[in-house]
Amino acid sequence: MTAVSELDPVRHGSRCPVHPSHRLALVGEAPGPHTHADMPLYPFPMQSAAGRLLAMLRELGWTRGDYLRTFARANLLGYYPGASFPVGRARPEAPLLAQRLAPRPLILLGRGVAMAFRFPTDEVLCWQDYVLEHTLVRAAIVPHPSGRNLWYNDPANRRAAAEFIDASARELGCENKSAGGTLLSSALAG
Repeated sequence: MTAVSELDPVRHGSRCPVHPSHRLALVGEAPGPHTHADMPLYPFPMQSAAGRLLAMLRELGWTRGDYLRTFARANLLGYYPGASFPVGRARPEAPLLAQRLAPRPLILLGRGVAMAFRFPTDEVLCWQDYVLEHTLVRAAIVPHPSGRNLWYNDPANRRAAAEFIDASARELGCENKSAGGTLLSSALAG
């Protein structure tokens, strides 16, 4: 059997949602009613939350490969909990997931995930450092890219979220193709 560290995060993106070369982590709520639990935040189909997130990033030159190389991807719950996200049931899972994804900065998708992670502020698109139980966490809230989130109806908000994520990736040494480089070339080398 091939170890996850040997799998290419693009070619095997559905089998290695958390790869040693990932520099940032996306944390979602739970699988949807028609998505596979073992493929968290995989950017397909395009109407999925991850598909919509990738569509926003594509406006800045990102490709599906860039997305898969950049992000460790995890859902707080491993099962579909129903139409509303149960923050109380998810809260005990947050410290365990934070430890698993550490030391990567976490992009928390939506207020429900942020509440489960006991995020210290309601401010979106802003990095915060805090301790969650015994783990030092660097995290930011990005409004959940679901089709029901009216925040994204404003094109300026969509652009702001994409630019925040893009700038965060660049800050960690990831280069987007639109800037003339190859995303994560330095991360994959080191």
